Amino acid sequence: EKQVLELQEIGREKNRLVETAVHDLRNPLSVIYSFSEILQSNSLNESDRLEMLKELKNVTGRAFEVIDNKLVNRFEESEKSNLVITKQADLIQLIEDSISLLMPAAEAAGIKLKAELPGFPVPLDFDVFKINRVLNDFVLNAITHSSSGGVVQLAVKLLNDQIKISVQDEGAKINAEEGERILNRENGGAAVRSSLNTARQAVEEHGGRAGVDTSTGKGARFWFSLPLESKRLLF
Repeated sequence: EKQVLELQEIGREKNRLVETAVHDLRNPLSVIYSFSEILQSNSLNESDRLEMLKELKNVTGRAFEVIDNKLVNRFEESEKSNLVITKQADLIQLIEDSISLLMPAAEAAGIKLKAELPGFPVPLDFDVFKINRVLNDFVLNAITHSSSGGVVQLAVKLLNDQIKISVQDEGAKINAEEGERILNRENGGAAVRSSLNTARQAVEEHGGRAGVDTSTGKGARFWFSLPLESKRLLF
């Protein structure tokens, strides 16, 4: 009975959080909708159009802050880790499926999405839903912050006791401190990137690690690794 009451209270708290977030999102969404209508009318000169696009970006950033601060952060605090493990799921197949689903988004942004994958399955025990979300977050982050005509490169490396997945983009250059902020809750940095904190936490729940390499020529390479608990690779 005590557990039921606790679950009911959690449900009520989530409802309150959603109601608050909906209220706080109404204003920025109204601005975005109105600005979109004006931009669609083609009634602005180039200077005003660019200024309105700049304000749209700021308003969208505030909407993301509401989502992160009032929904994502609080939900994460109210829920314990709950992994639903699929035994011997093929991580490479999951990556291929994720790339196929994200390819249209990359093409629409004028980005070429490439992948270097091993030519054999890598069976592991992991939560398919959570790791799929991690992949989507890393790749979408790279697509969003790369310019049209750029390349997003996903690579998979098998190391002694882990498998490492990295996503390299050609977006604005960031330093190591900014990269760590992106992986640890905070939005922003020079590239105004969205937080990858939720993805990092999901990786760590699996006993893995997440990081960023900012020493590349341009952009950044975000990566995560998972332990190879089972090395029964089917060549």
